[in-house]
Amino acid sequence: MTVIVLAGHAPAMLMGIAALAAARRPWTSARWWLAMLVAAGAGPALLFTATGNGQLYFWFYGYVALGALAAAGVAELLQRPATAMTRTILAITVVAALIGTLSIVFQSRPGVKKIMGARFRMFQANPDNQVPDRAAEITAGVAEGLLWVAHNTDASAVIAVNDETVNFYYSALAERAVLLEKIAPVVDIATMTSISDRERAVGHLFGDAGPAVACETARHFGVGYLINIKTRVRPPGTLDSGPVDVVFENNEIGVMSLAGCRSGG
Repeated sequence: MTVIVLAGHAPAMLMGIAALAAARRPWTSARWWLAMLVAAGAGPALLFTATGNGQLYFWFYGYVALGALAAAGVAELLQRPATAMTRTILAITVVAALIGTLSIVFQSRPGVKKIMGARFRMFQANPDNQVPDRAAEITAGVAEGLLWVAHNTDASAVIAVNDETVNFYYSALAERAVLLEKIAPVVDIATMTSISDRERAVGHLFGDAGPAVACETARHFGVGYLINIKTRVRPPGTLDSGPVDVVFENNEIGVMSLAGCRSGG
């Protein structure tokens, strides 16, 4: 099963490309354009390795173009006289395409459990261990608070959150710049500050450095609001009694304005 998952649609696509090459017809400009798109996508993917495998995003565009060329090859096969050879090639191509499509389901283990049920447990060595129930990373309450920030604060406001998320949920939902997020550049271009400086700043804002240090940090980095995710292990410290104003709160999130810091708090 692992081999099928790794192969994916490659066998069917390669057979389509082979059929297209064997057609011996002049290529149209559209087909040449697709071929160049395949080459442009494959080049960065093969030559470079980016953080988080970002080079694969180039190949995704090339992969679609490769699929279009493979489909053109299958169309060429369908236009040929029906012989035993063409029928065999088409049958193998169809089977390979179906297996490639099903491999997506086999690879997506939660999808197997949700869509197929217990019937496909045989495809998993340890099905219960491989199909965990993932907890929601952003709950309705947290989303409500972040949307409040998006609708009720200035577009240029900078927020600091007592949590880090891999998928930029906080900046996406709040539509505001976040002082520090999980996947952050080593040096932030806008403020020219290193990630270690921003980590230290978040510690001052949500730790026990005291209101004076926290306000100085907020003014230095331009932070106007603190976002307290109440389920996280790093709740606000001395700023609870400092120059903060709770402007939104529910059971899961609190939004605090640091306007008092700007007035010399």
